[in-house]
Amino acid sequence: MPDLDEHRTPEQEVIKASSNSRKKKSVSTGLAKYFQAALEHLNYLEYGDPSEYILRKHKMEVFNSPLESIWVPPRFRRQDQSGDEVPFNTLLNDSNQGQLVLADPGCGKSTLSRYLTCLFIKNFRQEKQNYFGILVPLSLIQLSGKTYQEAVAHCAAKYVGLEKDNEVIDELKKNISYACIIFDGFDELPISRKTIADKDSASLRQEAAALIRSLLYVQIPQAESDTPYKLIITCRTKDYFEDRTSNLGTLPHYYMSKFSPNQMNLAILRWHEAARIQVIDHFKSNNEAIKSLAERCVGIQSTLREHSDLATVCLTPLMLNALQTVFSDVKDIPSSVSQLCWQAINWFFIDKYRDTNQDLFVKQNGAWLMETITEIGWSMHVRVVGGQLKAFNNIELRELTKSACTLKDFTKLDYDSQEDAITRVASFLRRGHGILVKVSDDGFDFVHNVFREVLAGRALARLSMSERRLYALNEQWQNPIRYWAGLKASENDGLYEISSFVAELSQDVQSESLQATLACGGMLVEVIAIVPSQLITRMLKTQIDEIREKLCCLLQKENLRLVDRIKIGDMLGTLGDPRLEKGVLDRIIWIAAGNCQIGRIENHRTRILKYQKCPAAPPLSGQLEKFGISSYLVTNAEFQRFIEAGGYDIDKYWCNETALKWARGNEETIQILIKKSSDVAQIHYSSELAAQRLVPDEIPERCIQMIKRKFPLYWEDPANNRPNQPVVGLNWWEAIAYCRWLEETLKNKGLLDPQKTIRLPIEAEWEIAARLCGDNSIYPWIDGEPSDCALVRVAFTKEDIAPLFRSCGVGLFRSVKTKFPIYDLVGNVWEWSGSKANPYDKNSFIQTLDTIGLEDRISRGSSWLSSEEESTQITFRSFDPPYNAYEDLGFRIVIK
Repeated sequence: MPDLDEHRTPEQEVIKASSNSRKKKSVSTGLAKYFQAALEHLNYLEYGDPSEYILRKHKMEVFNSPLESIWVPPRFRRQDQSGDEVPFNTLLNDSNQGQLVLADPGCGKSTLSRYLTCLFIKNFRQEKQNYFGILVPLSLIQLSGKTYQEAVAHCAAKYVGLEKDNEVIDELKKNISYACIIFDGFDELPISRKTIADKDSASLRQEAAALIRSLLYVQIPQAESDTPYKLIITCRTKDYFEDRTSNLGTLPHYYMSKFSPNQMNLAILRWHEAARIQVIDHFKSNNEAIKSLAERCVGIQSTLREHSDLATVCLTPLMLNALQTVFSDVKDIPSSVSQLCWQAINWFFIDKYRDTNQDLFVKQNGAWLMETITEIGWSMHVRVVGGQLKAFNNIELRELTKSACTLKDFTKLDYDSQEDAITRVASFLRRGHGILVKVSDDGFDFVHNVFREVLAGRALARLSMSERRLYALNEQWQNPIRYWAGLKASENDGLYEISSFVAELSQDVQSESLQATLACGGMLVEVIAIVPSQLITRMLKTQIDEIREKLCCLLQKENLRLVDRIKIGDMLGTLGDPRLEKGVLDRIIWIAAGNCQIGRIENHRTRILKYQKCPAAPPLSGQLEKFGISSYLVTNAEFQRFIEAGGYDIDKYWCNETALKWARGNEETIQILIKKSSDVAQIHYSSELAAQRLVPDEIPERCIQMIKRKFPLYWEDPANNRPNQPVVGLNWWEAIAYCRWLEETLKNKGLLDPQKTIRLPIEAEWEIAARLCGDNSIYPWIDGEPSDCALVRVAFTKEDIAPLFRSCGVGLFRSVKTKFPIYDLVGNVWEWSGSKANPYDKNSFIQTLDTIGLEDRISRGSSWLSSEEESTQITFRSFDPPYNAYEDLGFRIVIK
């Protein structure tokens, strides 16, 4: 085989950098032109800019908003995808010469590349740093016949429209040692070349890897340049690890996280503020438009708060920007993933081009475009289910375009006319439009898998009911089946079709078919998310009730996979959980008075300093009076009633002066508590610090977030706010306040004996309940390991699924054998107790709470996040000050 790149610089060549000192580098005319062009071409969102919304809503073209005005800095996980996140500045301050940024589709790696390029150019021009940014989209780079520095310079210039400006290219090449080169889209390069004739096509991934390794490890700038240039490389996570031949060595890995709820809300606020500024600049004092924007902003935030599935998808910047761009006002904001995706596809392929030079084309071919993209989604999902590569190439695109043609009398056209029409439509689709993305020189994929699944769901509508049933019984078709229902729900007679199909599956459901029940549950979740309750038919309401009961019955199965338990819990969170519809007093399990024992002979083995400070030995016996303990942890739905009743603002619910001042938002108290939380943070974050899930620099921010808030810390988090999940992110005082409010509420209704009190369990009560459940086992169940009986981290080592970084619905392990129906005593989330963190003594059995002071309080039961093996045992103790709050800490109630 001939040498395809005989003129390319060898990997061992040494770049001879400019002899000028970095710190004293002046900006030449060529560099100045590149800087100007880069800031003009890169300093805005590639897709989803507020200007697109203004064009849609007001039919007026405006300038794109500056990227820094709407962009929310990402957070990262380092070295692996587990553990806590690190802030954006950690990447910026990394002293390594190169960093590898890995991300899932839609997380914003290309936007990050654009932002960094502009940021580094601005900082360099303002003399804030001694290097500038060069953005090199690897899909455009041509290596054949060029040295590496020439290839970088040509590609960077080409991307900003200066490929013919030799002065710019020469200056970029000459000054490359003063740059941070940002190689974007490593995953977009092909792994292999089909034929020798493809010599001038896109470079191979291995070739780009050789370039990057050479710049990193072989080529060095001259001594006058005091710091080597930096490299940042972006790639899809999966693609990077699938191709080991293109490994980039020991570069530190930064895994871009999806948005947190706070980031998502900040992005919504910034986006609407940018739109508001555009409206003011172009429409002067248009108060109605400004008011509409404010209502729309609140409407989007409320919708995402209420619809967890939609919010989860919108935790990626791509999908959030699609939501913000596509929908005109608060009245048409979608409540489901299927609606969002279908409207986004229509907008980016059709509506966006109305009243442009493409208007006639999309009017004539709009239906054809939609049918073709649907065929692509169907075809690719069939491939995924079959275990094949999901990307499609140009030849397949043409074939799908032809087969999906909706033009009347198309077959009567002559061959050349047919081919010309197919070429126009296929070429239009090939541009991607923010929905499709090029993954190789001849391969395309959807930018987010959910688009593929929604389109596959749309294609299911063309099947007969009996044919569709076969797909519904296949686990890998559950999402498309669900999205089929979501698209149908807003159509005329759509509810009738959904109801008929649920009836078609009823026989399978009655035979306790897991897949049929989950398919029906998914479809009905879409209906509830989309259709107002008053419009849901009587038949559908009956079917919803039947499916809820069947889902609960499935939880009794011993061999049910953990992933299916969690899925059932999520569905019940939307459909309504029958287990939680009884009054709270009907879910109290009474424990008889008697002598009991707590503790153990030897302390637990643990490497974490915090737990070592809280010994479980020696054992101690004592007497407990009769008490009742709740079967379930307190849920979000239950705690929401406390919030709606104004519980945070009612003084009598707060157990001491400090708690009351905190609830009132007293600034002096808040600052004192932030200081106290920071002082003890090294202890309470010791496990996170030991596992490098948290770095010391992040502790102050964590402490501020814990203390300075009004509602539970994760109240807006779609991962934690389903109605039947345990409420988390609240401190000891909030748990006490809820108990006091609940007690008063039940007494006012005449439901609770005036002599009874509702409070947190003391730890002796908690432990004796756990011992009785497990018949004196070390676990609160009679047989089985924690991985089979509770939501704990170790559970995921037994199944080929990713760890779940959140809690699940309460009481999902109903098949676990216990003597009392008390659930989640181990796993899911830690539980606040009413006891102070003291060694065991005679006071350990006093069944009242001492609410005075800031002493540490005991928590029990471990969680989905716990890393210590013995933390799942019922004698294991943890503790926290009453002002701390975590994602994996909740509570249950006791009545005495």
